[in-house]
Amino acid sequence: MGDPAGIGPEIAVRLARAVSAGKTSPAEVAVYGAPDVIEEAVRRFAPGFAPQVVPCSDLKFSQMRPGKLDERCGLTALECFRTATLDAIAGKVDAIVTCPMNKAAVNLAGIPFSGHTELLASLCGVTAEPAPITVTTNNGYPLDQNVYQSVKGMSSAEPLNTDGGVIIMASACGDGVGGDAFLRFFPAIPCS
Repeated sequence: MGDPAGIGPEIAVRLARAVSAGKTSPAEVAVYGAPDVIEEAVRRFAPGFAPQVVPCSDLKFSQMRPGKLDERCGLTALECFRTATLDAIAGKVDAIVTCPMNKAAVNLAGIPFSGHTELLASLCGVTAEPAPITVTTNNGYPLDQNVYQSVKGMSSAEPLNTDGGVIIMASACGDGVGGDAFLRFFPAIPCS
């Protein structure tokens, strides 16, 4: 479901409805989430549809505000991701598809969380040996649309690098840097 205060619940119910209607590859979809939040998303975005919900939180829609940072939403997203991942490891589901999680909402709850990839690796017991050179991407369009978005790929590669190592980023950046506001964060650096 992702962050209950974000677009995750909408994406989850719309995808589940599209799959059940045969508009995508055949699959069975279960939405891991807070039932009350999913029920509200169905009411708003998929009326009459009844997705299979795997409850992993008792968060109520009335306890949160869409679009607002909330540690309860961060904890719910984290628990849903953790539960789905453990079900995949146990063979109860074949795959997981994640919706956006708000790292700041998880951090508000006092949990150091840097992203899905690191948590997935931890839950699966995977460790990586740091390397002096790491080559990464930001998974193609639209995630590599500009430098601002591509920084996320660099951030994911950073834990895999040795101190003083090099990160090589492959990113199209068809939209350029990412806006004037982003550029203002950097001091003028002369190019030679």
